[in-house]
Amino acid sequence: MTVNGSGVTDSQNRIFGRTTAQAARGALLLALLGTAAVVMLDRSLTRPGTVAGEALRNSGIPDWVPTLLGVGGVAVLAGWGFIQSLRARACFSISPTGWKINGPGGAYLLDWKNVTAVEATTTGAIGFRVSDRAAVIASHRGTEQHRAWLATQEPYGEWDYLFTRAELGTDASEVMDAIETVRGRDGASC
Repeated sequence: MTVNGSGVTDSQNRIFGRTTAQAARGALLLALLGTAAVVMLDRSLTRPGTVAGEALRNSGIPDWVPTLLGVGGVAVLAGWGFIQSLRARACFSISPTGWKINGPGGAYLLDWKNVTAVEATTTGAIGFRVSDRAAVIASHRGTEQHRAWLATQEPYGEWDYLFTRAELGTDASEVMDAIETVRGRDGASC
């Protein structure tokens, strides 16, 4: 088994999904932007001659305390966002039988025999159209609540199922290439 930038490959499957590094990069970006916002806001509010600045000086609180509290709050939010990003991520596997989804809402299969169309969208997502949504729901493994959610999920425009670039962890073109490669092994096509 080999590991590459977007996932793991083996002789039968190709796996995609948001990686830990991508979640960490998002959290770091949030922390950097949040820190910059806190510092700029702190400087504009606490400078000499402003009401907040004079109140801070008269209270005896050191000038660096509001900045430290703001940056600490940003760090906590970035950490929380990182954890939530990891908890909410799904894993997508392309196999000769279909597109398998395993995530917080359970696991289910879009069987190639049931898929009538799969395409990369203009937004960088992958869209699937199926002939029988009941077959997808029948493949679901998870809680009854998650199954009910899957059964009542509205289509995304022309697509029954749509997976964004952020969920996939890579470009839609790379996913489409992998789909065509794996599906080509058994002659399956839309």
